[in-house]
Amino acid sequence: MARSISSDVCAPPARRVTPPALRRPPLPHWDSPRGACRWCGEAVLKPDGAPNPRRRWHDACVTAYRIACFSADMRAAVQRRDGGFCAACGWHFLHALPVVRPIPDWLPYAGWRDTITVASKRWVMVDFADGAFTPVYYARGWTADHIEPLHRVDRSAPDALRYWSLANLQTLCLRCDELKTTAEARVRAKRRLAA
Repeated sequence: MARSISSDVCAPPARRVTPPALRRPPLPHWDSPRGACRWCGEAVLKPDGAPNPRRRWHDACVTAYRIACFSADMRAAVQRRDGGFCAACGWHFLHALPVVRPIPDWLPYAGWRDTITVASKRWVMVDFADGAFTPVYYARGWTADHIEPLHRVDRSAPDALRYWSLANLQTLCLRCDELKTTAEARVRAKRRLAA
């Protein structure tokens, strides 16, 4: 008696189409011919105005591409522009309220010290109302936040690249970023439940 093959029992699953990565911008001019910019699609010209078939980028388009595709360049550009001041509360991130979270008891911090510093985050002791010292996670910092969230962007729109530009970025302190993220998550949850 022959064993049944899975393709005999049921139809193969439909091929899944992977959605585009939300953080990656659409690149409509990526396959443009030499002499045309890969970012904006316009002709790249020599200083005398003649077409330059050896180049594929404008200098300004290279900067815009790096801001859109590389988080380190995005953060550096936002830091240069905003200087670390939060767009929501107006405070400099060093003077803004910190994010403080208790460390769960099950984490292995038996021998921790309050002088441990990792990426501008500190472990400190805070005396809560119950009188017991509880180790907490204490962080001050800033994030480069997209004003219009990328999950709402119509990637096929002709002006879709503007959502990945510096104009759609803002500096937020960690507390304001947490508040904005929570509010956006609530809105998405309400839409999901309504649908």
